[in-house]
Amino acid sequence: MSSLRLLVLLLPLLSHSSPTPHKRKVRRNNCKPTSSSLSNINLVASPPTSSSVSDTPTSLAAVGVTSDSTIRPVTASSASGTDASSASKEGSEASSIVPVVYTNPLQTSTTASSTSSVGAGIGWAPQEGDSAPIAQFFTPESGVKWWFNWAKNWNQGVMQSDGVQIDGQFIPMLFDSVTLASDIPLEDGMTELMGYNEPDLKDKAVAAYLEPKKAAELWKPQITQIREQYPSIKVHSPVVASNTTWLKAFFEGICPDNTAEEAWGDCAYKPDYVSQHVYSTNAGHFRGAVQQYYKTFGLPIVLSEWACHDWSEDGHKATVDEVSEFMEETMGWLDEQDYVVKYAWFGTARSADHLHGVSETNRLMDENGNITPLYVSLSHIQRPARSG
Repeated sequence: MSSLRLLVLLLPLLSHSSPTPHKRKVRRNNCKPTSSSLSNINLVASPPTSSSVSDTPTSLAAVGVTSDSTIRPVTASSASGTDASSASKEGSEASSIVPVVYTNPLQTSTTASSTSSVGAGIGWAPQEGDSAPIAQFFTPESGVKWWFNWAKNWNQGVMQSDGVQIDGQFIPMLFDSVTLASDIPLEDGMTELMGYNEPDLKDKAVAAYLEPKKAAELWKPQITQIREQYPSIKVHSPVVASNTTWLKAFFEGICPDNTAEEAWGDCAYKPDYVSQHVYSTNAGHFRGAVQQYYKTFGLPIVLSEWACHDWSEDGHKATVDEVSEFMEETMGWLDEQDYVVKYAWFGTARSADHLHGVSETNRLMDENGNITPLYVSLSHIQRPARSG
């Protein structure tokens, strides 16, 4: 790391907080790429969940999702077809990881170019109820370029943000298979669209479960309609909670005559990108998970959730210093991968409830809505701009 880059990273930490000193350079399951801790990693992510704040709407329909579900936290063991402890053991060798990927505004926003490039983004929980606080993330000097909120639009339902200007690319999401037909419109001027959220989960409080064959049947006319209406749109795949077998079956359903080795060939129904969530406290294991996902699905990756967190009950809780180091190392690596389109750090919320169990040391925003030193690292680490 250059002295200048190190200074950029350390100055905000020294001026805004008192980082916890590293008493030991090697810790069990910490945020450093130690091979000894790989077997303890649990790659688990959770979607935004219902808030305990009584005046905050929690219905998915309120944020543009037509499912009657209410989002709430999910544990690794609740994911369909996944045993958390065995999944952790599968990560003992980064080179052979089959990742346990757990999951889970303006009327016209000023958006980024329709040509995708590597860049940092954020996810903003719809339960926060107002998009205005994230405007501070999108300054001319910021490296944060895009955001999403698990819904079709940033200014419908609970997201009332009249008069707010956010100079970042907003990417809407089809939360489930019936979202496209809902009355809430897709974001005006969108250039990308995220696919179904966790359709492999059978927990109705979190997602609308679909068998992969059924999901493929519903997907084909929807993606056809979307591409006819938006010819230059870039479509993200559904993002599974944990069951990569589900996603494999989905691809086989939409593109039965093609394979991942040929990037699904000329299949008319294939997405442009495959979406992934990875939560880990080990940079080496993180790299292995992303590499394996690309090998498995053969399409450019959008890492729509990522943070330094271990979901196992006795997992190491990363310090601010460790999270910052993990972020810098993994983000630097992501920027070097030609197949990574963009990525979003999970940790943008005022309420701790909206972090859904993710360690608060991953915060990009404090409880008062102010940006943290970690955001400064995310935003100002210099990265190359590449066409997608």
